[in-house]
Amino acid sequence: MSAPILVTGGTGTLGTLLVRELQARGREVRVLSRKPRPGSVAGDESAPMRGEPEWFVGDLTTGIGVPAAVDGVHTIVHCATGLKGDAKMGAQLMIAAARANHPHIVFPSMVGCETIRSPQYRDKRAVERMLESGDLPWTVMRCTHFHEHLEAELAHAARFPLMLVPGATSFQPIAAAEVADRMADLCTGIQSHRVPDMGGPQILSAVEFASTWLAETGRVRKVLEVNKRGHQYEGWRTGAHLAPERGVGEQTFGAYLAATRRFRDAEAVAFEAAQAQQKATDRKLARAAKDAAKAQERAAKDAEKLTQQAEEQARKVQREQARAERLQPADPQTPAPTQQYPTPQQQPMPQQPMPQQQSMPQQQPMPQPPMQQPPNNAHWATVQPAQGMPQYPAQPPAGPAYVAAPVPPMTHLMADQLNPGPVTTTSPLPAQPGAEQSAAGQAFLTQPVQDSPAVPNQVASRSDSEQATQPGAPADLGRPAKPGDFSTA
Repeated sequence: MSAPILVTGGTGTLGTLLVRELQARGREVRVLSRKPRPGSVAGDESAPMRGEPEWFVGDLTTGIGVPAAVDGVHTIVHCATGLKGDAKMGAQLMIAAARANHPHIVFPSMVGCETIRSPQYRDKRAVERMLESGDLPWTVMRCTHFHEHLEAELAHAARFPLMLVPGATSFQPIAAAEVADRMADLCTGIQSHRVPDMGGPQILSAVEFASTWLAETGRVRKVLEVNKRGHQYEGWRTGAHLAPERGVGEQTFGAYLAATRRFRDAEAVAFEAAQAQQKATDRKLARAAKDAAKAQERAAKDAEKLTQQAEEQARKVQREQARAERLQPADPQTPAPTQQYPTPQQQPMPQQPMPQQQSMPQQQPMPQPPMQQPPNNAHWATVQPAQGMPQYPAQPPAGPAYVAAPVPPMTHLMADQLNPGPVTTTSPLPAQPGAEQSAAGQAFLTQPVQDSPAVPNQVASRSDSEQATQPGAPADLGRPAKPGDFSTA
């Protein structure tokens, strides 16, 4: 496999056509450009794709990336150019080539570079002198303007209704594809130094080229010749940029415009077709998106309707349950269900210190006569006739249920509140005929208690609270008496 050929400026007018021609001839090609490969992955520009050249990113004005691109090649075609700075770029390329394996350098120059004093022509001549004085093998071929460059200049001048062209100036343009074919023939690795120049097939004035361009493009402009100033226009007026004896080109400017127009028409048709297809696709996508949005909105409305129906059904069920609960009789044995509600977790209240209460002086209890406690919570009372103090016998009297309480002398118990009906009460009385005697010898009078309209239903001897505080007294005086209340020890 042969060594690759490096083409600087491989994305320009001449470089693109040269890379295509070299690949058509089966040569391995490298491209050095300031821009990465279109569509390539960042940081992997040098990886060649199928049917594409090897790509290197570098800057000839600074020399960055140039040594890596030059390494391993046997021929360099220096097509990179600009309005100024060509001499500096040529010097950086030659320094990198001298440090490598001294490849063959092929340089396309411009006709008239040794006469015209403009910066672009002077830089071309400076590169030629560096090649001539250097140790690298070299080949230089000069050529006239390209059809592409002349068309660009005419299009720039036709921006205004009055089209200004340089006066007394002629051009001899040549097709860039023909120059690229000739440059590919020179990439053999054998230096030829200065080879014959290449010029276009016809020499016409600037006005004639402008008229031809206007006729091919269909524009209407008024062409006016102007004598422009500058070293470049002065050299053009002298004809230093022409090579009448080397008119080896075959394609004329008119033929180039016709081929370009057909190519541009085909491109325009393809572009219009692609644009129409894109518009149709966009319409389809917009219609599909609109339909999807409508379907989503319809689904959302249906879901909302179903939710409302479910909520209404739940409320209806709750109303029915509440109505059934109201109509259903309450069962005393079955507790009503209580609904549990979540209660928020409360923070514990901080405990405040209780203020110290001042101790009150204790009062001395009043002396009371000793009282005998009733045995076994007996609810009956006796009075000793001699001392007048209530005494409690050891056994309760026989007979119906008694409601007894210690009462002072000369009082009797109103028991209609405790147990309505015939209630028997006991009160200490002196012995009389018909009275019953207890085991202790006290007299008891057994007689039913009659309701008295003048006395309210309350105990005249003591209040309920006082009897409740009496040791051994029942807690509830308002209930009927039960047999268990009169238990014995």
